[in-house]
Amino acid sequence: MKTLLAITLFTVLTATAGASTVPVLSCFGTEPFWGISTDAKGVLSFNNPRSDEIKVYPKTELKKASGTPELYAFQIEAHNQAKSTLKLNVVRNECNDGMSDKIYTYTALVDVDGDLLMGCCN
Repeated sequence: MKTLLAITLFTVLTATAGASTVPVLSCFGTEPFWGISTDAKGVLSFNNPRSDEIKVYPKTELKKASGTPELYAFQIEAHNQAKSTLKLNVVRNECNDGMSDKIYTYTALVDVDGDLLMGCCN
């Protein structure tokens, strides 16, 4: 089941990235708890760990790492109307949230509002 999910996710992400759009992702981290999601239109939403606020970043750009296979390592740079920038760096590497036995497809490093956050993505 996990293999099928990983293959399906990889296929969807690869097709999306081939179209030069941001892949649909769900990312999160613990201690502090935060979350990021992207949708099919490339809009990124960030659950701020410092408040209950959800920041929306409608302008996103996908940057692929040179010399790596499709969607192996990439960065999503996002901007919102408050001129805030969020950079989500993602690497295809098994990730565990440290609180469950679940394994995720990607490891994430987020740079937002002066904070550097680490977590997992699917």
